[in-house]
Amino acid sequence: MSWSCPLCGSRHYMRVVLSRGREAFESQFFSCFGCSILFTEPQLFADACEVRKLYPALESEMAHLVSNERLSIERRFWEARARRLKALGDPSDAEIRDLWLRGRLG
Repeated sequence: MSWSCPLCGSRHYMRVVLSRGREAFESQFFSCFGCSILFTEPQLFADACEVRKLYPALESEMAHLVSNERLSIERRFWEARARRLKALGDPSDAEIRDLWLRGRLG
């Protein structure tokens, strides 16, 4: 699957490398070569922006498919965030749901 930045259309990104003194280490962020926006999950970032463009057309017959795709991407986002917070192992459905609710309400 090829990646394309939804903001500038660039097809290239790289992991952000930070330095402290003489030491350099990779961060959790990626940066687009074209516009330098930062994100943590390249494909999820590109997919979420694409679905956002499609989502407003609720009156179409494809609305339920678009809605399901949007929810699927949203779930993957919260699952990835829960996995990062947990650090070891896969999060349970309850942990993902709790994190999603906190993100929605907070």
